[in-house]
Amino acid sequence: MWFDRASAEDLSFLAQYELWGGVPAEPLRLPGLGRYGRFQFDARALLSPSDLTVADRKEVIFLSSYFHRLDHFELLELAPTVDLKEIKRAYFGLSRRLHPDALRGRDLGVFADAAAQVFEYASYAYGLLCDAGFCAVYARVVAARDEAFRARLEAERARARAAGAAGAAGAAGAASAAGAAGAAGAAEDPAAVAARKEALRARLAQNQARHQSAMAGAAGEAGAAGAAGAEPQDAASQARRFYQAGVIAEQRKQWASARGHFKVATQLAPRAPEYAAALERVRGAMAQQEAAEVWARAEAEEAVKGKRAAELFEQSLTLELDPKRALSFAAKCAAWGEAARAAPWLERAAAAHPFNLDIRWALAQQLEARALFEEARRVCAEMLRLDPSEPRALRLQKKLAGASQER
Repeated sequence: MWFDRASAEDLSFLAQYELWGGVPAEPLRLPGLGRYGRFQFDARALLSPSDLTVADRKEVIFLSSYFHRLDHFELLELAPTVDLKEIKRAYFGLSRRLHPDALRGRDLGVFADAAAQVFEYASYAYGLLCDAGFCAVYARVVAARDEAFRARLEAERARARAAGAAGAAGAAGAASAAGAAGAAGAAEDPAAVAARKEALRARLAQNQARHQSAMAGAAGEAGAAGAAGAEPQDAASQARRFYQAGVIAEQRKQWASARGHFKVATQLAPRAPEYAAALERVRGAMAQQEAAEVWARAEAEEAVKGKRAAELFEQSLTLELDPKRALSFAAKCAAWGEAARAAPWLERAAAAHPFNLDIRWALAQQLEARALFEEARRVCAEMLRLDPSEPRALRLQKKLAGASQER
């Protein structure tokens, strides 16, 4: 549920940003509580093996559980009155802790996916807040929401104080009347005196309970909607909205944003195969994009450092085992005099793309060069099963047969 009591102009402006323009109906943090409020951390998760500090583990667990209920300022632990400089400082502080480059080579354990998701979501929120037009409108709506929330809390507290004062006055009046009656009639029945005292105690206890209930009402209502975990709308509806936002981002090829939305949808509706399939589809697209970027970086480094770029080429193939890149890597390794380095990648590519004859041919040549004739013959036989007239396989098979006779 979003806050909708701001100006119609501001709400209309934010509506064009879909879910990213929505301001939660209430702030998650309650007055007097810290960053995490009443959030209960799982001790086993905090103690699970990971190179993250305990503070970073808490941040990852909390944000990955609640980021869809936080406004963008709460996400970065900021007030809506801050300027761009403060927004950048907060985001860069988060980046130093959770940016993929800062975590590269570290064992994140069970926190790996959650940390990536949190950073992607925070990055998108940061990008919006850096837009002066969006930030000004969003800050106004957040401030209006916070003011309405504080006003409601104050009204609840005022009602609680009034109820408490009325209860105390009633109790004092009853006690005074009982005292006067006792002084005037010392000879009154002791049983009647005891009954009146018991009734007085009951009224006092009732007033005290009513007062405590009223004082807790403001925080209790907010806590039920926020830190205590009650959703203002059902999880299925929220999951659908996040999925739809993910579809829009995917169509725009905003892969990180799409993955973040689909990840939330699967968390809210883990049994929906449509959401899980969308998440896997976007992950595949992201892997392809990253593989292409790493390959391009490797080619640029190859021009300067030669075979020292091999690790980058292998990293790209790990992200996506593209057959053309596997063949290119085999050619590069041959030029560097390290043909054997490409053999495992050709074998994996042949298994992943069983009908690609070019991959099998390159693998057969690698095996022949390493004098693994039996393996080379096996690959040739596989090629001929796919295409009985394959000329390269026929020539190599004949050559290998001659080599066997000579031996």
